[in-house]
Parts: sequence; structure tokens; C-alpha cells
Amino acid sequence: MKYLRMFADEMGGSHFEFAELNSKQVPFMPPAPPIHVSDGQLVDNLVFKRVPNGRSHNGHPAPRKQWVMILKGEIEFEVSDDEVQRLAPSAIVLAEDTVGKDHKARTIGNEDVVFGIAQVFGSKNAVFWFVFSRVEIIILSALFENQA
Repeated sequence: MKYLRMFADEMGGSHFEFAELNSKQVPFMPPAPPIHVSDGQLVDNLVFKRVPNGRSHNGHPAPRKQWVMILKGEIEFEVSDDEVQRLAPSAIVLAEDTVGKDHKARTIGNEDVVFGIAQVFGSKNAVFWFVFSRVEIIILSALFENQA
């Protein structure tokens, strides 16, 4: 299972790289036959958010290490070295660029983008993000409206 890793280097620049999740074949849903399942990871917050189509944001770091799953719509992420990745439903991103230069995001197409976000247990800004996540959709909508 491939995913896109977004990370900051030692100089603070944000970059992409493709990686592979470790998985093994296990009897995950007996009596069904074994299937490939990734290694488990602890998360302490799961949120879903919707970003209206036509919105863009000129830059922000990831609030903390988190898995971002595109559920609906298309989005482009651009990192500080100007590389752009266009993502569609089923794409998985590990956002680890919590420091340094920001990444940009913009929705593509005619439909809203819906994300599922699983925030990694014990990652930076845990207390701040726990509070922030309760109002993130309202705040992000306001930020995107100011960019339009």
C-alpha cells in the first residue's frame, strides 16, 4: 500500500516522497480468508473535514503528524521546492511537515473535498490540536474565504 509522505528537511524545506506501508497477510476478519493489513498505529484524534470547491490556502505546516485520507474530490498540495501532487479519492498522505516552510493546498474540480484525518498519538501540538479540531471546519472555511 503506497502513500505520499510530506515532510520537512533539516533546513525547513517541505518535500514529497512516496513510501510503502508495511503490511502482512493476516486473518483479519475470520472466517474470511486472510488479507493484507498494515502495522497498527496509535492515533488519538480522528476528524473529518470538508473544504468547499474552488478554495486555496497560501501556506501552512501540518498542525501535527497525521494521516490524511482523501475521501471525495480532488486537491493539489504544493511543497516549498515547488513540487505539486494532485490527489484524488483513495490517496493517503502522511503529513509530517510540522516545522519549517509551509505547504500550499488548493481544491480542484467542481466538488468539495472531504478528508479523513487520523492524528498520530503523542505527536507535536497534541493539546492545541485537540482543542482546535473541534472548530477546524469553521476556521478553515473562514481562512479559505479570505483567500478567494
